[in-house]
Amino acid sequence: MYSDQCTVCKAPLVLHSGTCFSTCPPSTYLDSGNCINCMPQCSLCNNIVSCDACNLGYVFYNGKCITSCPDGTYSSSGQCQPCSSTCQNCNEGSMYSCISCVSPLILASGTCVSTCPLGTFYNTSTTSCQGCDPACNGCNSPVDCSVCKPGYYLLNGSCLSQCPTSTYA
Repeated sequence: MYSDQCTVCKAPLVLHSGTCFSTCPPSTYLDSGNCINCMPQCSLCNNIVSCDACNLGYVFYNGKCITSCPDGTYSSSGQCQPCSSTCQNCNEGSMYSCISCVSPLILASGTCVSTCPLGTFYNTSTTSCQGCDPACNGCNSPVDCSVCKPGYYLLNGSCLSQCPTSTYA
């Protein structure tokens, strides 16, 4: 009885799924004259344990194809790249656009800083610098100013453009 399936190919041909080819088809690699399937997430590989390129929906990281980049990296052109050394996590496509910071740094408008800049305060619930009232140069919360911008007067944690009646600067 004859079979339509090949079991061996004459060199230089290679065997894949019972058919002889001149080269291995995509998503396979050559091993002892046979084309072996790569892992399902790989579009290109040289062995069964690592990938050289990934299928759609995966990103390349340390020889593997994974669904999302790990902490400290971001996705760029299908590969995980390291974030800036100050970022614990960063936004996709930019190593310097931080989402969170390595301790003891604080997040301020996408940048990691050691102290909150003028006009902001450290918000313990978000562990980031948040903006003060626009009239404040320094504050303890959005409604508790400690220093006012020039032309404003501090009264009970508020910066006023004029002193109230029966008060003076």
